[in-house]
Amino acid sequence: MGKSIQNIVVEKEKKMEQLYQQLALESEHPGLKNIFTMLAKMEGEHAVAFGDMSEHAQSKTVEVDKEPLEEENIKKILVGMKNSNEIFDIPTSQKNLFKAVRDFEKENELFYSEMAKKEPDKATKELLLEFAKEEKGHYYLMNDLYEMISAPDRTIENAEFNQIER
Repeated sequence: MGKSIQNIVVEKEKKMEQLYQQLALESEHPGLKNIFTMLAKMEGEHAVAFGDMSEHAQSKTVEVDKEPLEEENIKKILVGMKNSNEIFDIPTSQKNLFKAVRDFEKENELFYSEMAKKEPDKATKELLLEFAKEEKGHYYLMNDLYEMISAPDRTIENAEFNQIER
């Protein structure tokens, strides 16, 4: 794997970690704050995992720390928020950030998928495909969050929401 690709991936994941941290800081709703904190942690783990690829180049044993419990917790928080029939008073600037983060997740999914197609190393290819899958789930999650805060009468338990599972 070229060093420049590794740097790009780590940079993308660190950027997403920072954006989720920003959303967590700006969120007044405890459920949203928890969700964004968990997502920031996941993105940070991606950066570390991909950064470790060069250190473990001979063994190719680096894996992403999978957190199915975190994803299940996110889903429970979202369902609880929706069932509360709460009206979300989210500032427009924060709604715009939700949308931007959602769009970055889609962009990253496509980037990782394309990089995986071109990657000759099997372990790196598998890691890129895993990242693409996780970014796709994050996209659907952020899309549902954006829809929920923009149109609170929309149901959160739909076909798209179930895509956040790995």
